[in-house]
Amino acid sequence: MAEEKKKIIEMADRRKAIEEMYSGDQQLLRVFERARSAGLNSIFKRDNLERIISGVGSNSLDRKEVSNLANFAYATDPIYAGIIDYLSNMFLWRYYYFPIKIREGASDADFSPVYELMTQIIDGLSVETTFPHIMTKLFKEGAVYLYTVKDNKSKTISTLILNPSYCKPILVSQYGTGVFQFDVKYFDDLGLKGEDLERSLDFFPEELTSAYHS
Repeated sequence: MAEEKKKIIEMADRRKAIEEMYSGDQQLLRVFERARSAGLNSIFKRDNLERIISGVGSNSLDRKEVSNLANFAYATDPIYAGIIDYLSNMFLWRYYYFPIKIREGASDADFSPVYELMTQIIDGLSVETTFPHIMTKLFKEGAVYLYTVKDNKSKTISTLILNPSYCKPILVSQYGTGVFQFDVKYFDDLGLKGEDLERSLDFFPEELTSAYHS
């Protein structure tokens, strides 16, 4: 009888634990409590979470804080990560490309080499992997600032994601695309000097590094 009673109590305790695990916002907040072990107590607390959520859409919103929160949740909560990954990979990318004669005097040559070059360039874009990565960043952080670089040698176009803390939207073009400003102070804040800084600048487009040096 004692053993049966003990089993009933254990099952009751387990049910209570399960109910607590799925009791509304408690489950959502549970993941942020794990940050204590990482020394992030001051950021991931109930009051802070509520303050950040209530500040969404206002000018006082600290985007870096939101980014830290979203990235931590993505790294520690499989449910949150699963939702983000589903939304980022739900699209089946289809695209067409075809040559256009941009000069009236251009000859009607064989377009096979042109198609081959175009295919090489499109493959270099890596649409199927680049776009989901961009969308994952967008869903987690709310904004993504892109810079594309053409490499004539390799016939590819690389897409760089700039640090959003140093980017500021300034206008919208006639095509509906956003135009933003990049603060080259970013390179100063890397904390590098001399040769170390110059080596790191080699990874960035010449247009940005020239603006930094000017």
